[in-house]
Amino acid sequence: MESNKISLHLAGHLEAQICGKSDLAEVYRYSVLPAGKLFRPSLVWATANDLGENICHDKNSDHAYLASAVEIHHAYTLVHDDLPCMDDDEVRRGKPSVHKAFGEYKALLAGDGLLNASYGLLSHINSPHLGKVLRLFSKYLGPQGLIQGQANDLSGEISKSFKNLLDTHNLKTGRLIQVSILGSYLLTDKFSYRVFIDLMKLGYHMGIVFQLLDDFTEFTEKNLSGHEHEVNPWLKYGNRVQETLEYGMDKIDLLSSKHELSNLEQIITDYYQKITNKLNQGKENLRLNGVSDLTADSVSNFISKRYH
Repeated sequence: MESNKISLHLAGHLEAQICGKSDLAEVYRYSVLPAGKLFRPSLVWATANDLGENICHDKNSDHAYLASAVEIHHAYTLVHDDLPCMDDDEVRRGKPSVHKAFGEYKALLAGDGLLNASYGLLSHINSPHLGKVLRLFSKYLGPQGLIQGQANDLSGEISKSFKNLLDTHNLKTGRLIQVSILGSYLLTDKFSYRVFIDLMKLGYHMGIVFQLLDDFTEFTEKNLSGHEHEVNPWLKYGNRVQETLEYGMDKIDLLSSKHELSNLEQIITDYYQKITNKLNQGKENLRLNGVSDLTADSVSNFISKRYH
């Protein structure tokens, strides 16, 4: 589905969940809109179109509600991530973070509101598999999933071992991807346990690969702090990261080809292209930040052979 249509659905669904006249209404809108890359909602629709039949694409369809729920849930995590007690970031998507624009208490409450709004949207789903979707959503994004990943990150557990790093990347990044893909598949009414397990593995590897690539693109920035150098896994674990990246990319190729997921493959290809563009534009900074030409070329080759 086109991103502008997803954005229209998202805006309409958000308005239906908030109190338009409250002091927080502007904060909710600021937190969610204008929408970012809509990566996760796009995964919902790509999976539906790849594996479903006669998929309804209107605003009140099950997949539309799931897509908006995932994006609004993601927005809540970003609002809370930026708070002073967590990452204390002042900028998000090129504009002041919510707590900088509106104050800390409004940011905290807006995040809480968006969290609940995501479940409010799920309640509109009419599929007989709604219970499974809710269990998936709660488990993967709750105390056993995304929340634990954030705790690992903030407590420093992520830095204690390579396994902890991968576990945290899976919980913080992979779980939202898995919810998008698996939730969408459950709503197609074409359930197969074997397909479900393969899609779960696909989401896992996408989360690990995408986060490791994001970690690598940090070196294209000019003003990388000493702390960011210290914790970046590419400097800390070297070859293990490269091996994990290549293994994960191979698994993504295998699983997406096995189930003929052409729409999902296009999203993955677009992501790889964006990473390549960042690396090409930031070559000089890669060197300045201590990344060898050999490592940079290896990562570029891992990517390029998958979309050319």
